[in-house]
Amino acid sequence: MTTAEWICTRCGSTNRVLVPDGATQATDECVTCHTRHTLEADARPVRWRAIPQAKAWARHRTVLKDSVSPSPPFRVGT
Repeated sequence: MTTAEWICTRCGSTNRVLVPDGATQATDECVTCHTRHTLEADARPVRWRAIPQAKAWARHRTVLKDSVSPSPPFRVGT
């Protein structure tokens, strides 16, 4: 296991989560504001990029249940 450190895009808090060795993506929730994020490995081995999950869904073009639009009709964490 290795530590993935990330900064919440909503409140700016530093968070840490254990991820399996070799992982490039993970999900976690901010310990301060509870916003869920998708985490992606960055060039630096410890600091990971954090994307609020609503934006991550839109970025990966995931269609929400009962929706014809590939992006969510709302934003999480605003």
